[in-house]
Amino acid sequence: MASGEKAKIQRKKSGAWSMTYKTLDGNVVATFRPMFKKTGSHCYISTSKMTKSDGNNNFSIQIYYKGTSNVKIKMFDDNPEHTMQFSKKKFANNMLNRDESTTNHSYDKVLEGDLTPFMGQFSSDSFNQTIVDSGMTYGGYEPKDYYEGRTTVFPAITKTGYWNGITSHGSYVIKNDDLPKKIKNYYEIHVYGANSGAINSTGSLKRIFYLVPPKVEGPDGKVLSKRQVFEVGANNQLISLSYQSPDWWKRYKKSGLEKDLDVDAIYRGDFSSLKGTWRNGKGEVLTINDDGSTDDGERISIGSTEKSRLPSVGMSSGNFGVSVYLFQIGVSNPYIENGHTSDTTRPRLAIGLNPGDFPTDAYYYRY
Repeated sequence: MASGEKAKIQRKKSGAWSMTYKTLDGNVVATFRPMFKKTGSHCYISTSKMTKSDGNNNFSIQIYYKGTSNVKIKMFDDNPEHTMQFSKKKFANNMLNRDESTTNHSYDKVLEGDLTPFMGQFSSDSFNQTIVDSGMTYGGYEPKDYYEGRTTVFPAITKTGYWNGITSHGSYVIKNDDLPKKIKNYYEIHVYGANSGAINSTGSLKRIFYLVPPKVEGPDGKVLSKRQVFEVGANNQLISLSYQSPDWWKRYKKSGLEKDLDVDAIYRGDFSSLKGTWRNGKGEVLTINDDGSTDDGERISIGSTEKSRLPSVGMSSGNFGVSVYLFQIGVSNPYIENGHTSDTTRPRLAIGLNPGDFPTDAYYYRY
């Protein structure tokens, strides 16, 4: 095993790195392109091939990084006697490509027709509001379908092309004879209609998109820290598509006044004000029907109708039952001890064996 006394590492504008180190035969310059992968808390490892100025190009280089004071570099080939190791006390954080910037070539799989790095659904505030106003039933779906991502409503970049959503359920794919191209540091892709929905959607079967990695200047001249997607519209107009956020519905409320809980009617056996799909901050869903049944096979029942600090009804399945606590608009939890809050502008439900200071994410809201 050989060990170099010093090694100087530099990052070039092209994205390649160079490392200069001493051997018995003189200085050697090696160039390589690291591909860091996170392997633990603040720990990154890169293994890649090297091109060396001494003509020996069978070497690989491994960089282990765990903070600026814990960096190890190993050069090796098939012969253990050729292994060289270096360590460095200081290592610039900006040498790591953890933000998938222009030098991160993981996005280049797009050039092979694999759009995985840009997969995702797209929407707009107005369309999301329309869905929420429909009670999360837009397009004939149930709320659970939206919460669990089982709809085909939203346009999307898929692994092999594009889906235009509920517009016409059009599917578009990349052709092998027209693979994506790299323009500067972003990608131009052409997709072609593959079903009747695509054919009926536009006058042309071909659509053009620009896929822009984070921290890369896009066709609009802007540089953002997130992925961007543009479609080329009529007269070469750039149309920016907005990725849909996880749990996007939490940012929206139904337009207009929300129907409040009618506790007196509920105690008379009229469950119409309870009807609907309710969801808490943990993602748990409760759907209550007109007759007091739930979609999970439980049933709402009336116990004591005496006035209490917190009105409730029972909900049971077989021999097991819990209480459903009813919070009308404007009513706060009288049992708050630890500062847990809920949105008092909306009706809420909370489920438990006993009343108490329910965590914020335990409150159910109707969608």
